[in-house]
Amino acid sequence: MSKFKVGDKVVSSAGAEFTELLRRNLGVRDYYTVTCISASGYWLQLDGMQHYRDPTPWHAEGFELYQEPDDELPPAPTSVRYYHSTADADNSQHMLVQPHWELEGHLSIAIVKSGKEFDPLAYGDALSLNLEPDAALQLAHDLRRMAMDIKRKEKAQCISKVITYKMPPKSIVVGIPFTWGTRSFWAIKIEDGDIYRLGDGRLVEVPEEEILWDEIVYANSIEIKYGG
Repeated sequence: MSKFKVGDKVVSSAGAEFTELLRRNLGVRDYYTVTCISASGYWLQLDGMQHYRDPTPWHAEGFELYQEPDDELPPAPTSVRYYHSTADADNSQHMLVQPHWELEGHLSIAIVKSGKEFDPLAYGDALSLNLEPDAALQLAHDLRRMAMDIKRKEKAQCISKVITYKMPPKSIVVGIPFTWGTRSFWAIKIEDGDIYRLGDGRLVEVPEEEILWDEIVYANSIEIKYGG
């Protein structure tokens, strides 16, 4: 019987000999998810990845359960400042959010003129209002809903298309999806030389020299669809 079950989050135990191999194959991350267990219970598959034809290549004794971090909010900042997304030298007014300097239990939101610092006594340099905590939470909720609506509309404008490569290249080239080794995922190399997994965007930790040792298979075509 295995000490793990499918769906468990695990990490390699301290001193495990295969830790570096694990990171090279699956990447460096906070935890790995058990996706299959051998009949004996002693061997694991992590994140759906096989090693060559072995569906469960990782020995269970080298892992322990991942400990979820305490679900606590980080310390609250004393104040936060926001500038225009398109700020320049002539357009640098900012918004300052901080506890109100007079009204206990209230937040102050001030719009401060360009080149000025907030001074509650400098009338004309800033426009401010105060909010109780419940009103501030509602404002944050409304802002999030409005921002998410903009992002959804931007995604909806994406056009599905099929890109076909008539002749796949013979070496790793920017922009051409490729796979190697166990063929368990597709990757792509970007202009700065880093290689990322197409499925989840994680950085591929395997050195490029090792990838070149394997038989590389390139995509003949890629279909891009918006699934939101």
